[in-house]
Amino acid sequence: MIRIIAATKSYIVALLSVLVICVWMLVLGSRPVSSDRAPVRVIVSSGASAKEIARVLSDRGLIRSPFVFVFTCRISGQSGALKPGVYELDRAMSVPAIIRVLVRGESLEAWI
Repeated sequence: MIRIIAATKSYIVALLSVLVICVWMLVLGSRPVSSDRAPVRVIVSSGASAKEIARVLSDRGLIRSPFVFVFTCRISGQSGALKPGVYELDRAMSVPAIIRVLVRGESLEAWI
């Protein structure tokens, strides 16, 4: 009986540790890349998926992790709401801030 309780405690501690690490990675991955507010122009193609957009944002140095971007889009239900267009973003924007801009369609040019 004592072995079962000890094993259960170890399992719970390990599970909680993994959960804390995952949440911490998501928090760190959502932070801005730098404090640089210089505008970076990004083109989001019509029909581009969240994964494709994440790759473009990562290539331009606007996000730390494409996985965190896609995960945040999916968890917030915004994956299908990202609008195409030409956007001016900056490296001081967090992942949620970038997603808000893309969902609102605050682009320099709208595609019809």
